[in-house]
Amino acid sequence: MQNKCLKNLRWFIRPLLSSFHRRFRYHNEDWIMGRVACMGRDVLKLLNIDVPVLNVQKGRVDYLNNIADNPKRKSRTAQVASFIERDDIKGLISQQEILYGNLKKTPIALYMDSFSELTDQLFYHRKQNWYFCANYSDINHTPEFEEKYETKGLLPVNALLEEYRLFFNSFRKKYNSVPILFLHFPVKLDKREKFHFRYQRIIEAIDILKDEFQPFYSFTVDEEIVDWPEELIPELENFPYHYNKATYQNLADQIETSGIFN
Repeated sequence: MQNKCLKNLRWFIRPLLSSFHRRFRYHNEDWIMGRVACMGRDVLKLLNIDVPVLNVQKGRVDYLNNIADNPKRKSRTAQVASFIERDDIKGLISQQEILYGNLKKTPIALYMDSFSELTDQLFYHRKQNWYFCANYSDINHTPEFEEKYETKGLLPVNALLEEYRLFFNSFRKKYNSVPILFLHFPVKLDKREKFHFRYQRIIEAIDILKDEFQPFYSFTVDEEIVDWPEELIPELENFPYHYNKATYQNLADQIETSGIFN
């Protein structure tokens, strides 16, 4: 019990220290506002851009809109940490608590991919009225967890357009001319029809909004290029959202051709 309390204390202290670090470390530096998962990070590496990305990987847009309306609703990592086995997932919950910090310098870009709206689920603390986002399988769904938290599920597809619009509108009010880059995760390797449907609806929403919030760049990959990674990690061999090198290179080439970072 004592060991569990110490571990949870770590996840109470870590967001505070990280928030303090961000505020002072990046006070006067160029930075990229990130909302990307693995694909977005791998593509950026290919571009050799030496600018820090302050990332909230699982910051689903409706979650971020909700927090902007009421910061008291943001995640509380220390409280949910005991229901999550992997420290890397706890770190992604912590990102949702830290968010981007109160940096005075304008980011050079908003760099997003679609993974959070595609696959992340929203969870709600029944008594304390706060939220966090994660994949369903990230959580140990014990009776204690189910008693404390309500699973809200995926972002409904009929809410995608309005939630994206709210998010981009808020961003544009703060950062008027900062370019928005949006990468679409291919779903070719995923055999589940609901994710193919979600993929298409996300593309439709972004296609409607990109002219409204210029400069806005939307990047997709031709499915003929997409394939499984050349080297499969055993624990991820059935995970359909890691790709071959050509997929990442294609996205990197599109971004480079656009001249956004030149």
